[in-house]
Amino acid sequence: MKKNQFKYRSCSQISADIEIALEYKGLTLSECVEAFDSRYDAEIAKGKKLPMNKDFISRAKNGGFKVVSRRVLDLCELLDVNPYETDKKMINMDQVEVPFGQLKKEFENVEKIVRKRPDLEKKVKIILRSIADIVSVQGV
Repeated sequence: MKKNQFKYRSCSQISADIEIALEYKGLTLSECVEAFDSRYDAEIAKGKKLPMNKDFISRAKNGGFKVVSRRVLDLCELLDVNPYETDKKMINMDQVEVPFGQLKKEFENVEKIVRKRPDLEKKVKIILRSIADIVSVQGV
């Protein structure tokens, strides 16, 4: 058997990206099951792939797996999650923009709320500074 030349990222990293991808794509567990089963209908019918279920997706997004199985890889493919470690010199910006794009949307939503309710501006600034302090202390 030929050894795979690619190394998988940690299960916790993959799990976090699965959770982000589900949120980014706006998929519920049921919708993800439907999308998976629809996309891989022929392979499922031939017995080459197992049908998906909500329990598996929930475990995958919450770190409930210890081995990167073929089924995890198939879910990653469906959700456009890269399960492999990448050379830090060759980071694909398309992979990076998804989580940061979500953050940007959240900040835009907060900004809209503050524009409607200027009385919240001071409180929001305090919260954001606290978050920045926590992140900087943790070395992020």
